Amino acid sequence: MEIKQTPRGIKAVAALELLKGGLALVGGIWFLLTLGEDWSIALESMIARFAPSLTLPERVVEFLQVIDPQKQAIAALALLAYAALHLVEGVGLWKSRHWAEWLGVISGGIYIPLELYEIARHPSWITLAILTINVAIVAYLIAVIKANPKRPLATA
Repeated sequence: MEIKQTPRGIKAVAALELLKGGLALVGGIWFLLTLGEDWSIALESMIARFAPSLTLPERVVEFLQVIDPQKQAIAALALLAYAALHLVEGVGLWKSRHWAEWLGVISGGIYIPLELYEIARHPSWITLAILTINVAIVAYLIAVIKANPKRPLATA
């Protein structure tokens, strides 16, 4: 029986996706637990507790203060859906599933135009770094897919 080893690059991408999914899951649960509250106050108190040197930008505070409970629920569900997508992708990549490579290309590639737009509007090193990492991951996954073109989607 042949044992296939998952490339380290795929494991690294899987770990990143699992981290993003896990953080989004925690955020989504926090959103659900704080429905109806002023999220700016809740977030500022959480930051004061865990990272006292950080402060929320004024734009973020103003935005969080005007969100009504219905929009909070929609935001919570959207964040939980985002978490599910990245957790499924991360587990699939970790287990060397070919479909997860395609999912990574699609889910990563969909953000590239938005990231380019954000860089055009508000250029910063952070947005440039995020775009660069995302493009590198998508390019790497495409290279992995091209290296094994006859592999069916349903197999490892």
